[in-house]
Amino acid sequence: MRLFHFEKGQERVPMHTLFGDLQEVYYASKAEHHRTILKKVQRMDPSVTDFSQFLFFDNQQNNISAVSRVGVCSVYCGGGMTPGTFERGLKMWRQMHKL
Repeated sequence: MRLFHFEKGQERVPMHTLFGDLQEVYYASKAEHHRTILKKVQRMDPSVTDFSQFLFFDNQQNNISAVSRVGVCSVYCGGGMTPGTFERGLKMWRQMHKL
């Protein structure tokens, strides 16, 4: 997430800075990470009731399977976040939501 940059106001910032404390990086189930993130999101916006707005990327198929089972749009990227991977994930998410 440090390699991808986005426009925020008048500056380009690394993706990881856009998420504040919603990042969960530690040894545990990725599904548990997402449950923790969902609780944090719900404290900010109680109308969020599920994982439908989430988009997850990982280079391990077992993590993709675990997170997909709880309803997160999950993208396998075995070679890491290569060019086009993020865009492919956004396309998958949009198709899931018929946008």
